[in-house]
Amino acid sequence: MPNKKPTLQEKINKLEKLSNFFTNQDDLDLDEAVKKYEEASKLAVEIKKELTSIELKIKEIKATYEETEDSDF
Repeated sequence: MPNKKPTLQEKINKLEKLSNFFTNQDDLDLDEAVKKYEEASKLAVEIKKELTSIELKIKEIKATYEETEDSDF
């Protein structure tokens, strides 16, 4: 079975779990913390890129429909 690309929501959930790792630890293992921080940083960048892409798409859709409305009057 081919690897399925995680959805934006799955990435956000994973980032939240990683964040909880840091807040729910009494005795933090430094090596593990560095790995999780690196993974969280990578996810944050991916999420930001996806959100920016979604934002641009929404702006394009909005502009298209605003142009359509303007030409109808």
